[in-house]
Amino acid sequence: MPSSAPRQSTPTLWARKNKTSQPGCGGRGKHLTKSEPDANMHRFYHMQIVPGLFGDWGLVRNWGRIGSSGQLRTDWFDTEAEAKDARHELHMEKAKRGYE
Repeated sequence: MPSSAPRQSTPTLWARKNKTSQPGCGGRGKHLTKSEPDANMHRFYHMQIVPGLFGDWGLVRNWGRIGSSGQLRTDWFDTEAEAKDARHELHMEKAKRGYE
């Protein structure tokens, strides 16, 4: 499998129940927020790197309105370095859009 294209999966019941994408789970997470009260916009974006069962690494992303459970997506990578690079790229992209 080419390492440049991440594999995608849908969130599992276990991941939703155990909130693997929430802050404080594993120490590899980045939590960003964007609030514009005049536009009634209060968003969050959380990214976390998690190990897989077969030596792969997942980048778990959770986003939505603050106070909601939001959307959940996991992209799988062959190495932890690839997952970290993808997380960094997403972090920079979100920073350009006003997330802090």
